[in-house]
This record gives sequence, C-alpha cells and structure tokens, in this order.
Amino acid sequence: MAVKSRQLHKDTNEKALVAYQAYLFNEDYGGETHNPDIYDGLYYTLKQLNDPDYNSLEGHDDAIRSLQFTPDGETLFTTGSDGRIFKWDMSTPERKKVQIAKNGSVNRALAISANNKWLACGSVKSEIQLYDIKKPDSDPITLKGHEGEIWDLVFLSDDNKLVSCAGDGTIFMWDISTQQYTVIAKSQSIIKSITLSPNGNIIAGGLENGKIVLWDIANNNTSRILAEEENAIIHVVTFSNEGSILAFGDQNGNIKIWDINENKMIQQFEGQTARINDIKFSPDDSQIAAASFDGSVNIWDTRNYNLQPIVLNDHSSWVQTIAFSPDGQKLIAGCRDNLIRVWPTNTKKMAEQICPKISRNMSSEEWNRFVAKDIPFEDTCKDIVQPTNNK
Repeated sequence: MAVKSRQLHKDTNEKALVAYQAYLFNEDYGGETHNPDIYDGLYYTLKQLNDPDYNSLEGHDDAIRSLQFTPDGETLFTTGSDGRIFKWDMSTPERKKVQIAKNGSVNRALAISANNKWLACGSVKSEIQLYDIKKPDSDPITLKGHEGEIWDLVFLSDDNKLVSCAGDGTIFMWDISTQQYTVIAKSQSIIKSITLSPNGNIIAGGLENGKIVLWDIANNNTSRILAEEENAIIHVVTFSNEGSILAFGDQNGNIKIWDINENKMIQQFEGQTARINDIKFSPDDSQIAAASFDGSVNIWDTRNYNLQPIVLNDHSSWVQTIAFSPDGQKLIAGCRDNLIRVWPTNTKKMAEQICPKISRNMSSEEWNRFVAKDIPFEDTCKDIVQPTNNK
C-alpha cells in the first residue's frame, strides 16, 4: 500500500489515506519501525499536502559544506562555498535566519563548543575563525598556523580546546585562551576528517592514503592504525555517541562500521554509488546516516543492520553534509544545490500530520481497490466527521 501511494498524484486525499493506512497496518501488525516504504509513503504524501519546498531552508547561494546544531537544538549554523555563515532559529515554524558572517572564502567546517560559547569555522584560506556566539557583534578571533586548507574541526569537552586538521597533514590542538597550538600529529598524507571519542581521549582520523588512525591524546598522542583501505580515500570518520563504534566512508561509496575495542569490522554498506561525504549517528545511536555524492542520504537501523535503509533521495545534487537534531527528530542535509533539507526521522510524527490536512476517508470502492475486499472497512482517520460512502 505504501508503494501504491507513491504512484497516486491526482487525488491528494486518496494518496494520503493510502499512505496513512499502510502506516497503521505496519504499526498494528508489528512491522519494522523504520520501514523504508512506509517512510517514503508518508514523506511524499506530506510533500504533496504542503508546499513542495516545505522542508527546505533557503539562503545560501552556493554549496552547503557544514552544519552544526547548538546543544539545545534551537539554533542551526550553516556555511559553505559562498563564505557565508547563517544562524537559523529552529525553534519556530518560520525558521528565520540571520547572516552572522561573510568571510570571502570557501568554508569547509564548523564546530560548536559544548558550552555554546564558541563557533569555529575553518576555510580553504588555512585559517580558523572563532565567533563568540554570545557576543554576535564582536569581531572573530583568527587562528593561524596550518599551511593547508582546513578540513575538519572538533571541540574537546574542555570548551577552551579546539582540534583541527588541514591539507598540510597536521592535527593541531588549540588553546583558545592563548591562541597557541600544539602538534598532535604530522602525516605525509592529508588527514581529511577527524572525530573525537566521547570520553575525550581518542582522536580518530581518516587519511587520503586510505588509513584510519587513532591518536591517544591521554597517552602522549601515541598512535595506531585501526584499518587500511586499498585505493580508497577516507573522506569521513565519526564515533558513535556511546564511543566504542567508529564509522568511516570512502570515495567509492563504501561505509564500514568498526568496533574499536574488539578491533574488528562489524558491518559494511555498499549501497551508495559515489563518495561518502558525511556520516552521523543519531543522539541515541539507534540510527546511522550517510550522505553521498550520488545525491542520497541513507539511514540504517543500528539495532538490525540487515534491514534495508531508508533512502532520502529528494535532492537535486550532491549531499555534502548532514546533522541530526539533538532530539533526534530531524536530519538536516546540506547540498550542492544551495538548499538545506529538513528531513523528519520519526514516522509516527510524520503520520500524525496527515489526518488534520485531509477532508475525507476512503470510499468502499477505494478500500477494495487499495486495501482488500476481504478486510473489513474502517475509517482511516477516526476524527474526520464527514460521512463516508462505504456502502
């Protein structure tokens, strides 16, 4: 039924009822919570019930390269190839934006300190700009030291410490109070991505030569190679929120999930057909999402990796960056087409939006056609009082 709903376009009520009834049957009979067909039926119904761009944020005029939520989830910061940094109010339906900077450079990375004071922005100009979020009119602090474009940034739990990696093959740890850095690592290969373990002890890096390296910053920055991929640039690495799982993706569309305590791979995904640009775990680690140059975002259920992923492919171009909201209810995708997509992740919340937007229930003819003749007729939306033609 959910698949059928995707094929219905002329009668919006009909499309909505078929998609919602499919959701109800899936709930009633113990279907998978993250069933991709159910998700698609609900999503494309909501898109038809609303404005086609109802889940888009517009403002940038070039590719979006980095997204960061504040810890409370009320504010989203975005940046990209246009050199702009926008602040979006995600606490209201209007999602109003304010441009807080335009630095005339391609910006690759954003990071926010846990105390919600500092916003760090790394650019291809080999420098990092620090913005005091609580003093929006103050000039940014500029951190200089790298000799290559900044690829990634992450704050330590100590909000005064920032870690950066760049095209010069170095990882620096910055002391914001002194604006000085110490060298964590120096590699002959470019370090494309870094991630910090939740306990703050381990930095994992993905390298252009295919290596995934762990640096123990609690033990004199000693390093070990976790894995090495042949002929595969590692573009993104990310820790789970629990901390024992590391995910990484390469330019061939491959994703591997690695248990760093057991030192073994526990899962591999090969469904996406182009470079993996970003990977994120949901706040409760129940989902993992990956963004690709093939224009898709795939979301897997980490409780059962064998299930088919939800595939978000309503993008017109490459997906460069993604971020789960802190409550896990939304996934934000930044794209090459200048748009930011706001994807719901909770099918129940999606389903709850449908009945208030339609005006009738199915007729008996529609029930027989889309459900079955041998299943007793019932009103799909119980609160719709308009009489139904069910005879």
